[in-house]
Formats: sequence, C-alpha cells, structure tokens
Amino acid sequence: VKDGVTGRAFIFLPELKRKRVIYPYIGVNKDLTDKDIDYKRFEDFKIIHMEFLDTPKQFKIQKCLSTLDIDFSLSIGMIYAKKGLTTKIKTILPNCKFVFLNEIELRVLTGSSSVTDGALMLNKLGARIVVVTLGRRGCIVSSDEGMIRVPTEKIKVVDDTGAGDVFAGGFLYGVLERLSIEDCTKIGNRMASFSIRDFGATRGLFKQKNKGFF
Repeated sequence: VKDGVTGRAFIFLPELKRKRVIYPYIGVNKDLTDKDIDYKRFEDFKIIHMEFLDTPKQFKIQKCLSTLDIDFSLSIGMIYAKKGLTTKIKTILPNCKFVFLNEIELRVLTGSSSVTDGALMLNKLGARIVVVTLGRRGCIVSSDEGMIRVPTEKIKVVDDTGAGDVFAGGFLYGVLERLSIEDCTKIGNRMASFSIRDFGATRGLFKQKNKGFF
C-alpha cells in the first residue's frame, strides 16, 4: 500500500498513578489485503507474531498466515478482549502455537474470574500454549503439559506501556533458542522488567543494552 496515513497510537500517561489512556488509529493498515502479501517471503520464518485484528481484510491475512507451516503467535489486546470469544477468535485459536495476554484481558475475554480456568478455556478452544502475564506476580503458562507459574523480580514501575509486547518478544526469543518454557518466561519477565523502569516501551531497554540484560 503506497498511499495513506501511517497507523499510530497516542498514549497519555497521567500523573498520580492513574491508568494510561491510549487512542489507536489503524490508518492505512485497514487497506492492506491478502493480495498485498507475498506469502513466499515467510518460507524461512520460524515464528510469526501478530496482534489480533478482526477487521475483515486484516483477519483474512491473519487467518492465511496462521495456516502456514510456521509457529503462529498471537497477542489479544484489550480492544478485542472486550468483544469476548467471538467466532473470529475461536476460528483462529486452533492455529495458534502461542497466545499472549494479561490477566485482565483474559478475564474480560473469557468471562472467567479464575486465571487458571480462563487459560484452560483457551487451551480447550485450540490454543496450544497460553501465556498470561500477572504483573508483579509473574506469569502462568498453560499447555497440554500442564500449568506452571513463574515469579518475577520486584521492580519500581515507572510506565508499563508496551511491557506485554516486550515480554512476548523475550519469551519468543527463548523459543527460538530452544529453551524450556520456564526459561522462556524468565527471559520475558527479565526483558519486561527493564521496559517498565522508564517511560515508553523501549527506553529502559536501550539504557540497559550496553550493560547487558543477564
């Protein structure tokens, strides 16, 4: 797509520890269709990670990508979690190797007050590995091998914007390195801990880069 306005998000972080406000704008992304995608370029990929989108054109792209012979990873944000377990989400979950979401998103999506029950619900709908971040309490991972809970270190939170995406990136790095699921979560937790120490998703990471992450 050559013409159009680039998608963006305006994020406001009020003082006094009030919840942030995000105004997303999808922009030209809404015009992207499956005909614009060269699927041959994905032949050497090991993992594809995307955030769920249910607009018709974008959902068709996601559905096509999720059926490739590549591990498909999906984040379900609050915007779509609020819509509940729609037919579209139920359609794509069986193609997902990994599903990432936080505790609140899981409760809203599934309607379950129990994190473990909500994660198992997504497993039953076809998601093979469900990763739920719990903030200061770490995360849980639910799969056909059982459920594990991994704690995280205590860090003073400055801004947790984007921390979930940073966690997912660290986790998937561990997957590519063929580490155990528990070690993948530890890497995700570690990376996210640097992200939340400063404003923005990446500023804390760049500050830590020269010092080393581990």
